[in-house]
This record gives sequence, C-alpha cells and structure tokens, in this order.
Amino acid sequence: MFAFFQDFTEYIVDMCESYIIVNDGKLKSSISATGLIDKAWEMFFLMISLKDIFQWL
Repeated sequence: MFAFFQDFTEYIVDMCESYIIVNDGKLKSSISATGLIDKAWEMFFLMISLKDIFQWL
C-alpha cells in the first residue's frame, strides 16, 4: 500500500510541475514537493488544496 501512495504522490507532483512549466511559470531548483503543489493550486491547476488532504493521511 505504501508503494502505491508513493507512486500516486510522485505522479501528482510531476503533473503539478509540468502544468507550471507549460503555463510559463518559473520554478526554483530548490522548491519542495509541497511548494510545487501550492504553486499549482495558486495557478488554478487543482480545484482543492492537496496539502489539506495529505495532512489527514
């Protein structure tokens, strides 16, 4: 089960990163995974804040 969760979260982070780059967003090389999720949420990629969901897991 842990491997599934790890793959799922990596997929979400990769999608957020791709969305930011495709839409001319700038990223620092030192940005964290939660920073990527927050930035994608600010750019309206996500309908809900995934950080709020992941804190319950």
